[in-house]
Amino acid sequence: MENPDGHAEADVGAGLGSDLLLDAYDTSAGATTSRARAAVEEARLWDVVTLDCLDVDAWTALIEETERIVESEILKIRKVYDAFRAEFPLCFGYWKKYADHEGRLDGVNKVFEVYERAVLAVTYSVDIWCNYCQFAISTYNDPDVIRRLFNRGLAYVGTDYGSNTLWDEYIKNEESLQAWSHLAVVYTRILEHPIKQLDRYFNWDGSNGGARAGEVRRLRRTATATAEEKVDAMGAATEEAEEKADIVHLLHGYSRGGGEGGCHGLAALVGVLEDGTPAVPPPVLSGLPRVILLNLRSFCRDLDGKLEAGRVLVQHKLM
Repeated sequence: MENPDGHAEADVGAGLGSDLLLDAYDTSAGATTSRARAAVEEARLWDVVTLDCLDVDAWTALIEETERIVESEILKIRKVYDAFRAEFPLCFGYWKKYADHEGRLDGVNKVFEVYERAVLAVTYSVDIWCNYCQFAISTYNDPDVIRRLFNRGLAYVGTDYGSNTLWDEYIKNEESLQAWSHLAVVYTRILEHPIKQLDRYFNWDGSNGGARAGEVRRLRRTATATAEEKVDAMGAATEEAEEKADIVHLLHGYSRGGGEGGCHGLAALVGVLEDGTPAVPPPVLSGLPRVILLNLRSFCRDLDGKLEAGRVLVQHKLM
């Protein structure tokens, strides 16, 4: 039995399905057209940077276009960033963007590879070391690994006037670990360098150590005293080296000068003039042990005797 209403409903449903299919086709066609236009623009920008590799505006436009149309295709993103890096390796901000893409699409190991390449390219960039250390803190659970990375970066940029940002990251990390002894050493190390906001670090009183503030201050005083002892020891070693250099210089002058002038120089060194009267040794030699002076005096007399014998021999042959 025919049902006109049913046929009517089927016709309506068929018409609605056709409309939806047409709309879907139009949407798909529009998306395809949009992708095609984007691909054409990407190809055009590649041509531009190929012809002029120093066109920074074209490079930035190419990177933005690539990120927009292939945001999930890591191979194409790597291609454009590697090409850009080859021309402008010192643009540290793009290293950070590259690392973020790797972390989003391919995992932690690739991020470390990017940062390692970055610190080789821009070794003296405070910002890139900050980014690298921040990433390491968010990834590693081993404090010693993170400290090694901080110290590695600070070996290159720790004396930079603007390195306070990296030092601050190091401080925050040690505070989060409540590693107060390490924190005191970090503050002491900072004071060895004329960096930005140095007064802030100098006036630090350990109050952010909470209940352990007193211990932190004590550790800092100990670390400071140790550093001062090292400086004093280095100064003493330098003075000793300078004294030795002066002795060698005087002896070298005697061996080259010879004759009466040379004898007088060495006699002054050992504290006696040719006529037997005492001579005041140079100030730098006044602290030498007596046994050394006696040995030098003996050496002087022996050498004088040999020189005199040589002069007599020469005169005898000339006669």
